[in-house]
Amino acid sequence: MKGKSSIAKNFLLTSLVLLLLSWILFLYPFWNTAEAGLLSGLFIGSLSNFAIALGFFSAVIWSFDRPQGTFLATLFVGMLVKMIILALILVSLILTFHTNRAWLISSFMLYYFAFQILEVIFFVRYAGSLRGKK
Repeated sequence: MKGKSSIAKNFLLTSLVLLLLSWILFLYPFWNTAEAGLLSGLFIGSLSNFAIALGFFSAVIWSFDRPQGTFLATLFVGMLVKMIILALILVSLILTFHTNRAWLISSFMLYYFAFQILEVIFFVRYAGSLRGKK
């Protein structure tokens, strides 16, 4: 069975690979021709979601071996807090910076779902490794 620290390290490394590969795939074709707002929108959206995903993942992994009520509260409250924080970041960025709004919103949504899928994959793996231990 993999421990929490091993799962967390794997999640961090996989998240970084996802981030770097997506930057290469999305930004490289636009690097010389794109406006600054497009590039900053993609970077801000990806980095914001990356930071929030790490915090959420850490909280849920912490609660895995706690009572079921604690785990579910951490999971659902964490999802709600994650969405609220990202919405506040998005709205504040739209109101204060002059980035390309379409790219910023698209970037936020794309990375939100990408990290959500990655989190589910790791949660299922970790839960499976816990069941295998019993």
